[in-house]
Amino acid sequence: MNKAIKVNVMVANEYVKLNEFTSTFNSGSYEVIPFKVTREKAGNFEPMRYFYQAHFVGLNGMIDCCNKSLLGVETRKNIARKQNPKFNPKKLKWDGNAAYFDV
Repeated sequence: MNKAIKVNVMVANEYVKLNEFTSTFNSGSYEVIPFKVTREKAGNFEPMRYFYQAHFVGLNGMIDCCNKSLLGVETRKNIARKQNPKFNPKKLKWDGNAAYFDV
C-alpha cells in the first residue's frame, strides 16, 4: 500500500441550459484523496508514457453527466500533470497498472 496523497481534479459542478436543445456543464477544481490511481498507455513511446486517473469518493457539489450528485459515489477523473506538479508516479508502488492507498 502507498501512503495517501492529495490530487487536484476537474469535476462538473453546475448544469447550464443554453437553449431548448443545448446544455453544457461548468467545472471546478477539487482536491481529493484517491483510494486508487490507475494508468493506461499513452501511445507507443520509448520510454513508455502513461495517463493517470484518480479513483475517489465524490464530494458535495460534484455532479455527473446526468446532473446527479456524486456525493458519496465512487468516481474517477484524469490527473492533469499541470494541476498536480508534485504528483510523481515513479514514487508509487504499482500492482500492475494500479496503485492503492491507505485512506
